[in-house]
Amino acid sequence: MQLPLRARLNSQAGIAIGPILFVVAILAILATAIAAGSSTFATSSSQETNRTNAAAMISIGQNLKMGVDRIVALGTALANVDINSANTTTNTALFSPVGGGLVPPG
Repeated sequence: MQLPLRARLNSQAGIAIGPILFVVAILAILATAIAAGSSTFATSSSQETNRTNAAAMISIGQNLKMGVDRIVALGTALANVDINSANTTTNTALFSPVGGGLVPPG
């Protein structure tokens, strides 16, 4: 009488462990990134003030550039653009309605 051979494991047994470990690793990376990113809400008021002031300065610079670009597009050389806020009548003046079209600073 012959003893039955022990059943072998299927060659596909345990193949799901790789994708499961991969998903767990991705979730751990995402959790770490979320935890690190949540500290950006804890800023001081001085940091927020600095950001607001920087945004305002960038906006002013963009407006000035827009006015200068308008004058240059009308045919004036860049070196001849008048940036004096008291001059508001010529077409080369940055703060003139017919020039750069910007409102003079108050």
